[in-house]
Amino acid sequence: MKRYVWTLFGAVIVAGISLATWAGASNQGNKEALNAYKKMEQARNQENKF
Repeated sequence: MKRYVWTLFGAVIVAGISLATWAGASNQGNKEALNAYKKMEQARNQENKF
């Protein structure tokens, strides 16, 4: 019984770390996309001024 509990506990830890890593990577991608969009809009606004 103890081995089963430790195996389950280890699996939960690994799953939690994997989920946190995936969420962080996804969030970073969103930030990069937002920054690229902002730069594109700034460039478009500067073109419209001239």
